[in-house]
Amino acid sequence: MAPPDAGATVGGLGYIGLTSNDLAGWRRLACDVLGMAVGTGSDDDTLLLKMDENVYRVAIARGTEEGLSHQGWEVANGPTLEALGERLASLGYAADAASPEQCAERQVGAMLRTADPDGRHVELYVGARKEDVRPFVSPHGTRFVTGDGGLGHLVIWATDHEAALRFYGRGLGLGTTDFLTGHFQGAFLGATARHHSVAIFSVAGVPAHVDHFMVEVDGIAALGQAHDRALAAGDLAMTLGQHWNDRATSFYVTTPSGMDIEYAWGARTVDRSTWVSTLGNGEISFWGHHATSAEHAKKLRAEQWLADFRLVGQETP
Repeated sequence: MAPPDAGATVGGLGYIGLTSNDLAGWRRLACDVLGMAVGTGSDDDTLLLKMDENVYRVAIARGTEEGLSHQGWEVANGPTLEALGERLASLGYAADAASPEQCAERQVGAMLRTADPDGRHVELYVGARKEDVRPFVSPHGTRFVTGDGGLGHLVIWATDHEAALRFYGRGLGLGTTDFLTGHFQGAFLGATARHHSVAIFSVAGVPAHVDHFMVEVDGIAALGQAHDRALAAGDLAMTLGQHWNDRATSFYVTTPSGMDIEYAWGARTVDRSTWVSTLGNGEISFWGHHATSAEHAKKLRAEQWLADFRLVGQETP
């Protein structure tokens, strides 16, 4: 039997699935504030959010538990999907073929289903359904940066940093773009020109959870207009700022499911054939990204992102 293909890799983060008991709140935030659109197939118990020609990029199912239910990673073709399944199995992660019904639910051609070391449901797929007849039309004229880079990136906290790196790095074939250290361990990984499609953080005492997912728009005016809408609606969690590694200028909003959404513009792209990884010193931003409430500052401090979190217009509690 031939060994698993060491060169096989996923592409971008194609979609994510969430559960929430507040679909109306999600629809207001995603569409009215952030400029996404409701996708075909949405109903009283399912909200599909469009960002481009894909049928959906974010799927939210009604449920009593708030949070991430699954993540879907795009794969170029069937042989690569098969090779990834074999490699995951060799590392101790069973990757089972999805049924036709499960593929139809996700609106993909073929899919493998597995789980990361913290039990997060991970899907690898080929052939996402596109919509040419009903193209994406944002209520605010927003255009998102997707394509080969997928919907954006996902930031997760892992209980075992090395195990998570082994799964996402060796298992899925993602290359490490940068590292970050301080009070925690951090790594940024990707396979496309997008700087990173997943970031993994770990610190003693912090349980596994999802911190945020990022979406990117194609112009600074779209970023600023969405920022104004988020500010007016009371959704702003962190102010405008710029990250040191991917150079994205962004702000963060709080979602009904507890995790944040980073809304970004201007992220750098990388050539993975020549890129040299760097190690950050614990800071995440050149400027900005201040917490806008004591509650959010407390959350960030509990995760020990930085030694100091300044609250806008007042002393840090």
